[in-house]
Amino acid sequence: MKKEEINILRRVYGVLTVLVLLTFYLFMESYFIYFLVGLILLSLIFDIGRVYKNKAIENISKYYPKEKNEGNFSDLSIFLIFSLVLALIVPKGIFILSLLVFIVSDNIEHIVGVLYHRGPLFWNRSKSWSGFISGFLVSLTILYLLGGYFDIIGNSKLIIGVSFLSALAGTSNFQDNLLIPGVVSLGLVLS
Repeated sequence: MKKEEINILRRVYGVLTVLVLLTFYLFMESYFIYFLVGLILLSLIFDIGRVYKNKAIENISKYYPKEKNEGNFSDLSIFLIFSLVLALIVPKGIFILSLLVFIVSDNIEHIVGVLYHRGPLFWNRSKSWSGFISGFLVSLTILYLLGGYFDIIGNSKLIIGVSFLSALAGTSNFQDNLLIPGVVSLGLVLS
């Protein structure tokens, strides 16, 4: 698989994962934790099979587009475990907003950063100012438009601050799939 195909498939899988989580959380809240634990167990089984080179698991997981598997746990397992922790400790609206900000801003940052790679960031040369600014604007828009719907009405400075930190988290090469929802959740909980 070409690198471009891998990146596109990873984005599609990420969007689908978050959409499934949000759908279950919105419409089947009483079963959400059980569903999420089941997904975590399934993902961990695949991780264990991959580590121990189980042929059946390797044949199935080869369709998950990963350039390389570093460590014992996949990004999916880590994201699902983190989502479970967030779902248990933050209010429902904050959980939903943090996942929405993550999935929309991360993908827009990637698309804009690749298409309009204008000036690399001085703290991360592989990321661009255009991606950073687009992530900030998308986060700002989502929090302003949907914050009131989820009874998260903060002052403008708070929303701007959380949006800035979310975009800053998106410039990390280390687990931005945890950093973005984590920063958004923490910022909104502290408001």
